[in-house]
Amino acid sequence: MKVVANNPVVTFIAESFGKTPAQVALPWSIQQGQSVLPKSVNESRLKENIDLFGWSIPEELCARFSEIEQVKQIRNDSFVHPKSVYKTIEELWDGEI
Repeated sequence: MKVVANNPVVTFIAESFGKTPAQVALPWSIQQGQSVLPKSVNESRLKENIDLFGWSIPEELCARFSEIEQVKQIRNDSFVHPKSVYKTIEELWDGEI
């Protein structure tokens, strides 16, 4: 499994702002209109996760995220069935498996 926080693009942006990779990945997801549910039991990481408000990633750096290879970690065959809207896994993922 590939971890976004270890990606060179994410680590470069994090180092540019003096942030952790998670502190960069979370606002990037939010800026894309995605919901995020950060999870940690580590108190310092919980505080880092909260420290994502009050700053944003500039547009030119946001564009760098498109360099990250997309990988679907779960095929989710459970939504595919002959009587379902999605008859094949290709239909479910628009052919992008």
